[in-house]
Amino acid sequence: MGKWAARGCSLPCLSVVQNDIIFKGTFMTTNNYTPQNPYEIIYGNEESFHRIDEIICGTEKLPDDGKCGILLYGAFGTGKTTLAKMLPECIEMGRTNGGLNMPEKFIGCQQGFNGPQVTTLLDKITSTVSLNVSGLHYVILDEVDNLSKQAQQSLKSVLNTKRAIFILTTNNISPARLLLI
Repeated sequence: MGKWAARGCSLPCLSVVQNDIIFKGTFMTTNNYTPQNPYEIIYGNEESFHRIDEIICGTEKLPDDGKCGILLYGAFGTGKTTLAKMLPECIEMGRTNGGLNMPEKFIGCQQGFNGPQVTTLLDKITSTVSLNVSGLHYVILDEVDNLSKQAQQSLKSVLNTKRAIFILTTNNISPARLLLI
């Protein structure tokens, strides 16, 4: 674990029992439990958990070498959006030991969102000065697979910046639906 573990945010005792969660000795169903930090999320595999931990701790640098985004994918209701909303604060804390001074921008992608709309909106966000100590903007694009092909291609060009970290969520990672990969 990295800096968050040192702050007492290590992975809690967590076990999956069918569709129920046992959390710190208390029985809870997944329907009434909301994780409070990324270490309480149930990841699809250990590699995903370690990758998120490395991003939060700064071991994996973002933006760096053309990488400025995190793509979270999985079935409906698996916690992608919940995790996406936690990550900006955690990444900023890991980088600067302080929280966000400027909130992340949440964009729910809907059908019909076209290329120029995406480009204009993201250019507007990233062209301003960030008040965060890291100097970075944090942008969450939820359900990015809903964007048209034109919008996804426009988004791909905007993602090439060192002034923002983009967190994208999708239910469908198939190349036919998602052109960003």
